[in-house]
Amino acid sequence: MSELPHCPNPECLFFHNPPQNQSWWMPHGSYFTSVYGRIPRVRCRGCGRTFSHKTFDIDYYVKKRVDYQSIFHHLVTASGLWDITRILGVSIDVIQNRIERLARAAIGILSQVLPSLSNGEDFCIDGFESFSRSQYYPNNINILVGTESEYLYGIGLAVLRRKGRMTEHQTARREALEQIAIADPRATFKSVRSLMSLLPALISRSTKKNHQLFTDRHRAYPSAFRATRGLTEQMQHVRISSKAARTKTNPLFPVNYCDRQFRKDLSDHVRETVQFARCPSAMMSRLAVYQLFHNCIVPHRIRSYRKGSQTIRAEIAGARREMVLKLLSTGMMRRVFRRKIELDEQAATTWFMGWRNPGIEMKRYIPKYIFD
Repeated sequence: MSELPHCPNPECLFFHNPPQNQSWWMPHGSYFTSVYGRIPRVRCRGCGRTFSHKTFDIDYYVKKRVDYQSIFHHLVTASGLWDITRILGVSIDVIQNRIERLARAAIGILSQVLPSLSNGEDFCIDGFESFSRSQYYPNNINILVGTESEYLYGIGLAVLRRKGRMTEHQTARREALEQIAIADPRATFKSVRSLMSLLPALISRSTKKNHQLFTDRHRAYPSAFRATRGLTEQMQHVRISSKAARTKTNPLFPVNYCDRQFRKDLSDHVRETVQFARCPSAMMSRLAVYQLFHNCIVPHRIRSYRKGSQTIRAEIAGARREMVLKLLSTGMMRRVFRRKIELDEQAATTWFMGWRNPGIEMKRYIPKYIFD
């Protein structure tokens, strides 16, 4: 029997500090499943809870095996959910459930990589415009990116009120929907401020003295910058016109690059298509998986990869390659316990599937075990 990492009971002493000699558990029979065969059970000597090795598996409590690697590769190459269901021969609910499991594994890995990032780069923030369910529910996917590494430090969401030119029928439809609920007018401010709250810790680990934060001239950014405690004393806020040429000389190039990658690689955001997000929480789960792919798997530049270099963005941002590869090899197929990791506000909302369109009820099942 292989080693068990800890007791799965968050209230148990051995959840956070299990003995290294595995003396904290004892055998407690077994059970049989049609999917995995006979599985041994154990009992914790501290709290008396019984569990099995499958308790720590990404497939905890599932009744059907699915190829996660295939889901992952199709997800980050613009395949829609129905495409994946046809390829794997399972229902769309099964695919969505596995993507949510992959998202939590990705969030767990990224939360462990984040404390090691300290290359001293500057940062930029911008909002990527998309929508979920219908174009009456537009949103800004706000991203915090490193200017040198193009590392995606954080992803947040702000659901907006529909804007732009509309017909009389569309205007009447928007007014009818707003009788039920209306988008928070300060959603962008709150989302961006939450992302900016990551910056003081990142700056404190850097040896660089003068940091800069680049944004466009959206009116919510200066107030969010001033509202983030301690940020005005540690870095300078530089505003760039969004009409400036989007070349590599533009300080906003890293966020513009990420925007392009989202449009290219994620079916939720490909332009002029019927493949759009139906649920903001599901959309953010898929973005969490893509964030791991972008930061820790795909090479920084394809041209460098062709020449033999496989430098990933996490390396450029300051993480050790060996640590990242170890986390990928051990963490992708493991269940992540929420109380074992530190998450920022936006990542925690994605973890608990808490994103909503105004007035639209979340009808998906939220498992209780993700709160442990």
